[in-house]
Amino acid sequence: FFASSYKFLAKNELPFKKHIPGAFLSALGWMIFSFFFAMYVDNFSNYSYIYGSLTAVVLLMLWLYACMTMSKSKTGALIVVQKSMSLSDYVHTGDVLDAKVNNRLLENIFFKNSPLHDGAVIISEGRILAAGCILPVSHDRNLPRYLGLRHRSALGISQETDAISVVVSEETGNISCAYKGEIFLKLSSTELDHKLTELLNE
Repeated sequence: FFASSYKFLAKNELPFKKHIPGAFLSALGWMIFSFFFAMYVDNFSNYSYIYGSLTAVVLLMLWLYACMTMSKSKTGALIVVQKSMSLSDYVHTGDVLDAKVNNRLLENIFFKNSPLHDGAVIISEGRILAAGCILPVSHDRNLPRYLGLRHRSALGISQETDAISVVVSEETGNISCAYKGEIFLKLSSTELDHKLTELLNE
């Protein structure tokens, strides 16, 4: 295939044997790319089992990008991703959307003047199930006093379910993540990437 491409699509005509090195390098490059992409997808073994390999990668990238964008603009946000335990009881406390996950929609939901911005967004199977959802609030006395309702709700849902929640602070733009009753504060983009990859793979 690559040799034929070089022969028939190349701007200058050359003997067929001179197309072989380019075709070989192209094929080798494609094999290397395929190998590393497969390794990357394998890091999402459990999450990929639920949502599919490609969906897991795309959803994580969208999630990270949306959080980074809202962090820069100091847009407060609370995003919860369902794992194995159903969140249907919490979905019905908000407005049901059933929409594909995309950055613009997330940013519009959490825009300060949006009627849904104070609640949580719940995501499952690559779709935004609902927005403006009410979550249980943690009363953990070990939490720093400066943490507000979003952080306490993120921790609260993680204490009652196996969902992963990510919070963007409206005051500082800092990003935090809660899972299984533990909250990880002030994560950088790299730390958030690593933490989400780890938690999605559990």
